[in-house]
Amino acid sequence: VAAAAAPGADDESSAGAKMPGGQCNRSGKAPTGPRGTRDREVHMAFKAMDLNLDSVIDDAELMYFMRNTIEAEEMMVEADTNCNGHISYDEFRAVMLADKDNNNHNTH
Repeated sequence: VAAAAAPGADDESSAGAKMPGGQCNRSGKAPTGPRGTRDREVHMAFKAMDLNLDSVIDDAELMYFMRNTIEAEEMMVEADTNCNGHISYDEFRAVMLADKDNNNHNTH
């Protein structure tokens, strides 16, 4: 006889991604809707910019995609919040989603 899990207990072994607000997406799929779509776009952009596949964007990779040195340096300063010389996915995502949110507020 299997013991039942306590109501509300998280099962760490079950597949699923945590969603905003503590909800769990047990399907393993990215959330749908505008934020889920934007998250996928940001993730794809990060993967495209991570040319050497080391899971961070360094200054050389950034320079490859930016228009000029000043723009690349500004992006590095803004995004590299832990000052390690690389932009992690979390740092990249924070900047990209903040830029999108700021653009939405400026157009209304």
